[in-house]
Amino acid sequence: MLLKNTWEKAFLKWLLDYCEKTSPKLECKNVLDKYGAIIFDSIYYHYLDPNFFCGFVILVCPPTMEPMNLTEDIQRIVKNKPQIPLPTPTRKSTFKVLQVTDIHLDPQYIANATVSCSETLCCRKPSNSTDGKVSGYWGTLGSCDLPLRTAEQMAMFISKNVEVDFVIWTGDNSQHDIDKTSNENIDNTLLLSSLFKTHLPGVTVYPSLGNHETYPLEVWNFKDNPKIYSRPEERTYAKNQAQFQSTFSSNWKDWLGAQSSQEFSKNGFYSSYNQKYGVRIISLNTNACHNENFYLLLDPTDPGDMLTWLNKTLAQSEQNKESVYIIGHVPPGSSDCFPEWSNRFSALVERYSHLIRGQFFGHFHSDSFFIYKSYLNKNETVNLGFLAPSMTPNSNRNPSFRVYEIDFDTKLPINYYQYRLNLTKANLDPTQPLQWEIAYDFLGTYGYKDLGIATFDDFRNQILKNQTLYSIFSLNYGAGLGGAPRKENVYCGSLSTIDQNYACLQQTFNITVEPGIKQTGLELASGIWFNKTSKAN
Repeated sequence: MLLKNTWEKAFLKWLLDYCEKTSPKLECKNVLDKYGAIIFDSIYYHYLDPNFFCGFVILVCPPTMEPMNLTEDIQRIVKNKPQIPLPTPTRKSTFKVLQVTDIHLDPQYIANATVSCSETLCCRKPSNSTDGKVSGYWGTLGSCDLPLRTAEQMAMFISKNVEVDFVIWTGDNSQHDIDKTSNENIDNTLLLSSLFKTHLPGVTVYPSLGNHETYPLEVWNFKDNPKIYSRPEERTYAKNQAQFQSTFSSNWKDWLGAQSSQEFSKNGFYSSYNQKYGVRIISLNTNACHNENFYLLLDPTDPGDMLTWLNKTLAQSEQNKESVYIIGHVPPGSSDCFPEWSNRFSALVERYSHLIRGQFFGHFHSDSFFIYKSYLNKNETVNLGFLAPSMTPNSNRNPSFRVYEIDFDTKLPINYYQYRLNLTKANLDPTQPLQWEIAYDFLGTYGYKDLGIATFDDFRNQILKNQTLYSIFSLNYGAGLGGAPRKENVYCGSLSTIDQNYACLQQTFNITVEPGIKQTGLELASGIWFNKTSKAN
């Protein structure tokens, strides 16, 4: 125990020094006070696990853990892929699906507050500014999250002005504040759930978890082990997570039904079949791949067995001839999602691409898309994903939500309408109710006839070649305020795995990417995936 304590003290000191040197704006000591125990215990027990240490470090006993081969796993998943193309929309009738994401509600937001501060989150303290730079009544572009009154106005506006058949709500409900409590997180999500139920009565809402619903934020423990996470604060975190799952499985039961809410209570993810519109919604918990989830340092191998569950769920949908939507928060394949998980997920998307009629994510607060290339034929695109912009103005975004028009017969999206609030204009007269405008619809703005695979293959190419189109895309990427990455990064970044992204930049544009600490240190520390054999303890 003495040796462990000595190692821990030295490790956390090194980590603090490194954090302060590389991330001076981050509240490093506060971060390590919250996460230090999780980080150290996860790494310590990962590498001193008897099965791992004996069989793979000192090599004195037979291996009881078998390394998993990513290439073999991908080949195994896609080998039985049926050659069934996605259908062509008939356009005989349609329905509308609302996506709301990254609300980041901040009940402590105040008007006329400081908009520039040294904390992670501003617009909470009265300002003594003489330059007029203070927070607005309805919200503020920059390092501030969404006032409750603006979220209420959003719900009222949608109920009066937008046709909605069901809702996908893709996470990050609480503010960007490391010091918020578990009860604050729960209360924020309950508040937003209440807004949906009050203003959209009878409309089913399908939620998924982000990385800011948790306490502490960013982390989710898919397999609690009290022998490893035994400290008082770690037991408190486990209790908080159990309370969260129990509270929301109950609160969302009237939306999801008994079976799906029970599945959420157990796992933090679920699937639910919408009988009226004939589509299965699979809601992922993308904390399973999020590279700031420090619990994954203990064991990154298919957290919560969610990919195994996804494979079985999709296989059952195939047998039942169901159409499927996949929803979640962190886009798989992005820089914030571990590659080992992302690549296996992408293989499942390819295997069941004929069933998957839409994928909907958030997290980056930006308006974009991604395409899934085939592992069997790298020139073939097999599926698409949509990335909706945020409701929070944090990251300099106008508050936004999106409505998809869906072909009833095929369940394929055929257009979407991006609603946007001009926050600067709205703050000029706080007495007026808020009006979200249709900033653009995809077909009308970009000149395409559908939202099919061929459309987005061409759209991606045109972003690279057509400066006018790229400028419009960039404006929309930032919810009316611009700021898209350069063309080459959009072109390659739209690929569905980070490996493909980096290879595209290198091979097509001779651009070498130097991954940051999240893409190197955390991935290296979490290690490769293992299967435990029958001899394992």
